[in-house]
Amino acid sequence: MNNIKLFEGQEVQVKTDKGNTLINLVHVAKACGLSKKAGSGNEVVRWKDPRGVSDKLKTIHDTNVSREIQEEIKYILDEIENTDDRNSIYVSSFLSKRLALECHSDKANKFKNFLVELDEKRE
Repeated sequence: MNNIKLFEGQEVQVKTDKGNTLINLVHVAKACGLSKKAGSGNEVVRWKDPRGVSDKLKTIHDTNVSREIQEEIKYILDEIENTDDRNSIYVSSFLSKRLALECHSDKANKFKNFLVELDEKRE
């Protein structure tokens, strides 16, 4: 089941798989400020830039997270590196919140609160 939610006017695609909430990584990255304006004027995700998505995920991986989360991060990093369609990558709600915390910005903190509210509504 896919749903579109809005965070500060930005689309956030959320789906449920086997009772787990998953969030589109492109939308998470943009909501957390891990994007930039391209020369074309489009907003693009900073996938491999220093302090970009991959860097933040590696930092989370090296903290005291469960083996399950470490495996999820390894899978996502592999997808970032090898997939042609990064728009199809989804991450767990937990990892979305951790990514938001890792960004240390007001916008990312608001996004984390948005995710918490989504979880509360789902329960």
